[in-house]
Amino acid sequence: MLSVTDLVHVHFMWITTILQAWFVDFCATPVIVYLAMQMRILESYSLLFTIWRNPNISGTNVGTGNYASPAGLRTRGYTLIRLVSLEEAEPYAADCRSRGIAVIAMVDPRAGGYIMFNADVYQFDNERDADQTPADYQQAAMFYQRTYPALTWISCGMETGQPSWWQGVQDAGGLPGFSGFAVHPYNKNPDQVYNLLGQYQAITPNLDLWVTEWARPEAQIPRMQRILRSNAVHDLWFCEDCQAPDGPWPAPPLIFRAS
Repeated sequence: MLSVTDLVHVHFMWITTILQAWFVDFCATPVIVYLAMQMRILESYSLLFTIWRNPNISGTNVGTGNYASPAGLRTRGYTLIRLVSLEEAEPYAADCRSRGIAVIAMVDPRAGGYIMFNADVYQFDNERDADQTPADYQQAAMFYQRTYPALTWISCGMETGQPSWWQGVQDAGGLPGFSGFAVHPYNKNPDQVYNLLGQYQAITPNLDLWVTEWARPEAQIPRMQRILRSNAVHDLWFCEDCQAPDGPWPAPPLIFRAS
């Protein structure tokens, strides 16, 4: 018997099929624009249901200008990637999504304000807790959320290990409309990461916690991954084709499904 989440997933795929048929029927009319946007949203929902219902999701960051092969990523077991929201990345992201790999588009200064079409989750900026006030970040983030309210937004990955900055964002008005927030727990062993994530979660317990960058020596990976799985909705290795700031660590072996 199908579960509720499976039924919802099938329902969205059914709706997408109908919209695609309408798209053909009305291709010569202005309704094409509206239907294209609806198909984009529904396709994102379909992939999101796939990754949210899998507690052992494996994800990685992909370096700009050095995109790892989508086929290779799928072979390694990845079903979620994170990259900078760039127009030139659209074909690559589309290829990944066609293979069942969901995409997080990071809208940082390199994006120049560009919002990718081929993405499922959108992250506003990166590690701004290191160089921006909480109030300034809150204002900038909410501008994008209000401009693109139909998209799924999460906060920047916070890397300083100072939850007080995140508290400051809440004091400045919080991020209404955002579904989650992100942490980058570098330079910490698994036990320290466990404590740190708990501090962030205590500030915004109703938001999903994402770990959008992390890397540790191979010996620490199994325990680190167990801690991340028990606290974060998703975690992404940094990275498949670039070096972590407290590494460098090689691309990980197939350890993301370690118990």
